[in-house]
Amino acid sequence: MNSDERAAVHAALAAAVSASLGAAAAKQSLGRVLRAADAGPIAVTRNGTVEAYLVSARWLEGGPRPLATRPGAGATRDLLDARAAEAHRDDLRRERLSRQLRAKDPSARRAAKGRLNQWERDGMLDREVIREWREILALPRSQGAARACAESAHARLLRKSSPFIGLAA
Repeated sequence: MNSDERAAVHAALAAAVSASLGAAAAKQSLGRVLRAADAGPIAVTRNGTVEAYLVSARWLEGGPRPLATRPGAGATRDLLDARAAEAHRDDLRRERLSRQLRAKDPSARRAAKGRLNQWERDGMLDREVIREWREILALPRSQGAARACAESAHARLLRKSSPFIGLAA
């Protein structure tokens, strides 16, 4: 595989990441992490830097084939389609998260804090990500929403590990 193909595969995996967690947590809870990978690739981090992606065979079989197995002519189009789909999913995540963080009813924020505590106990999420979410939840509603819903690559990655996922908007 040449460097362009490697870069395309890396970009596709980074765009599809469903969660991020630390290497120690991945090692300690491999069974749970493997099940979680069915929802999409998981970025495994060390000191805040992505070291590896864990990809489930089930996810690959049920979703689009990895770019490395596709003919070269369609790889660029497939990559652009994957990026457009991920951008759309992120727009939906950002809108929902903004509503949840700005809500006057504190129940969703309490549930999110409880989820962060559980994830920390289970070692399911990188400590740095948990710290950042706690900071966001400690901010006034509008400031927390602005920080979590920013257009930056870092905020997009943070939204993929939102403790609000699955909570009512």
